[in-house]
Amino acid sequence: MGASVNTLTLPSSRAVPRWEGRLLAFSLLLLAGSGFAAARIEVGSLLVHPFLVPLALLIPSALSRWNRLPSYVLGAMSTFLVVYAVAALRDRGGLSETVKLATWCVTIVVCAVTPRRREGHRRALLGLVVAATLLSLHGLTGLDDAGPEGINPMEEVANKNSFSLYVLPAMLLGAHLGLDPSTSKRMRITLAVCLLIMVVAIFSTGNRSGYLGVVLIGFMLLVRRGNIVRSVALLSLVSVGGYVFMTQFGDTRVLERRLAQTRDGYESDDLREGLFRESMKIGMESPLVGIGTYELQTELARRLRTRSPRIDPHNTIGLLFGGGGLLLLLTFGYFLYALFRLARQLAAEERPGAHPVTPAALLRMMLVLFLIRGFFSREILYSPAFAAGIGLCIASCLLARSET
Repeated sequence: MGASVNTLTLPSSRAVPRWEGRLLAFSLLLLAGSGFAAARIEVGSLLVHPFLVPLALLIPSALSRWNRLPSYVLGAMSTFLVVYAVAALRDRGGLSETVKLATWCVTIVVCAVTPRRREGHRRALLGLVVAATLLSLHGLTGLDDAGPEGINPMEEVANKNSFSLYVLPAMLLGAHLGLDPSTSKRMRITLAVCLLIMVVAIFSTGNRSGYLGVVLIGFMLLVRRGNIVRSVALLSLVSVGGYVFMTQFGDTRVLERRLAQTRDGYESDDLREGLFRESMKIGMESPLVGIGTYELQTELARRLRTRSPRIDPHNTIGLLFGGGGLLLLLTFGYFLYALFRLARQLAAEERPGAHPVTPAALLRMMLVLFLIRGFFSREILYSPAFAAGIGLCIASCLLARSET
């Protein structure tokens, strides 16, 4: 089974400080503020997410429990961060990218080791779900004024593609909690409403990778679930409700237009293919260390003759290979392997007859969602919602292990 996972020993319920779980839940709830420019804190040339302020208060206690994570996971994450920093800091413009990735890694660790009771973990998960729901509601308020590209709930700070990076992790975790037999009926209804709002918001944008993420989440949950009746009932309720809402109150022209573009071909698709192809060519020309993640965007703009002096590669693999070469791509692969290895080891320790979507299975689902969505955006490496989602999945695994 390989190296064993570090032993996790939880203190008694009386010794566990409740404020940590509540502060983590409040931090994740503040992710809703990330969609507003006024809510972000300006520090030099960086705009700091509001959730990082309370999250920073949890770092000292997280450092005291960092050894609850396997050493190979921490080692793989640190190696990836260091190699990425070397690739990014070849140009001063890469400083912000390095800070974002470092923050992403810290968020994973804090969310993974802070919950020490099921109650605190569930509260943190709900904080993430509510934050995504609030962002979705904010976008839907502009439905009447939406143009041909649909709504953009994060118009003040980012494009519509970034929105699904906030919603998809919350959607997976919320759907999983809603299908959990131990979840109360009232909570299931609440989660179903939240999921409905998120689904309608995603399909009201022009982000086809968001559409793919929703379908992938539904497929993974249906395949893994033991109680197929409950799964089909909840997912059908959300799907039918979303369809009725969009047809009666929304605007289906955006969805129809995007589906037609997918079928008939789209200039943006050709550009994305060109970006990925050129990124891989640049990586082959500098196979060991690439040309730098920031310089890659300038070189892509030059080769594709775009009007902008820089252009996003829109692909995580293209960014890593073209910007950091094989070395950076391998360290990224090693980091993902470490997380899948953790899930595999914990799955081997789970009790026979456990629920089909165990914590280890949920972690694998989150990683699959991360990989698939990463083929359409490099920003996923800095997405605080995906960092929180991965961290909460790890926390669930560690909590389950302590109960065996």
